[in-house]
Amino acid sequence: NVNENENSLVLSTTIGNDRWLLLADAEALAEGEVTERLSGPVDVVKVAHHGSLTSSSADLVEKTQSVWALISVGKNNYGHPSPEVLALWKRSGSKVLRTDRDGTIEFNYFCDFLKIIQIHDNKRSWYQKILCLGFS
Repeated sequence: NVNENENSLVLSTTIGNDRWLLLADAEALAEGEVTERLSGPVDVVKVAHHGSLTSSSADLVEKTQSVWALISVGKNNYGHPSPEVLALWKRSGSKVLRTDRDGTIEFNYFCDFLKIIQIHDNKRSWYQKILCLGFS
């Protein structure tokens, strides 16, 4: 009996020169398949299953070598994101952003030389801009 989260749609795409991996609610089984098929590093990962302990295997985190780890999560009774998963992504060198603490996260791409990452703080109605000249 397979967990329904294992049927999540996983998407790998390139925007600008950044490689993205969007893992939806994938858990260990689906992540294992993704890890096997992954060829090279990924710049931005939308962390699977709200940072649940049932996903973000050490193999996947190591293989992605991501610059950004984005966690879509709100108030919940499940303990998401897991402290272990947060530590794993941070130890890998990824910059971890969480929607419950950081608010809305936007990546905007312009031309071939400018990327603006905006973090909108929903509580204080302001945002921080991170400018990246030249794509990584």
